Amino acid sequence: MTKFDLKAEATKGLHAGVGAADLAFETVKEYVAEAQKLAQKRFEGYQKDAQKAFANAQKSVKGFEFQPQVLRTQATTAVNTRVDELSKDAKARRAAIEKRVAELQTEAQRFVSENVGTAAGTFDKLAKRGEKVVKRVRKETAAVADPGPVKKTTGTTATAKKAPAKKATAKKAPAKKAAAKTAE
Repeated sequence: MTKFDLKAEATKGLHAGVGAADLAFETVKEYVAEAQKLAQKRFEGYQKDAQKAFANAQKSVKGFEFQPQVLRTQATTAVNTRVDELSKDAKARRAAIEKRVAELQTEAQRFVSENVGTAAGTFDKLAKRGEKVVKRVRKETAAVADPGPVKKTTGTTATAKKAPAKKATAKKAPAKKAAAKTAE
């Protein structure tokens, strides 16, 4: 039978934690060293490229004319050439824009002319439908406003309930008649 040593078990867990931290530290240290080596190589490569570019720039500067009149002429020629290029580009863009605007105008006109007939037809259908509804409502209103001879009842509960309904619809009738008079 093995004995359980509390002190040994407690320190074993502590040592495992310290060991894990040490392993992590060593791993990070290795990655940092690799990153430094890689950065150093890149830096040296960039430095060599910069030296080459500087040498090429020195060679190209040797071919420059340093006389003011020659420099002025070269600058004027370069500027005029660039202005001409920009002017041509601007004219081409303007022509393209004007062409697109004309296309859009034509397309809009075509769209309007195609849909005017549809809109007019729909408007006519809606007007006819509305006219039918107005006629139907006028007939219904006229029937309610003039129900014919009214029978007198004894005042039962049913009659009491119907009487306010007739009065409510009767109030609406003058408005409809007024609308009919304005329509005539």
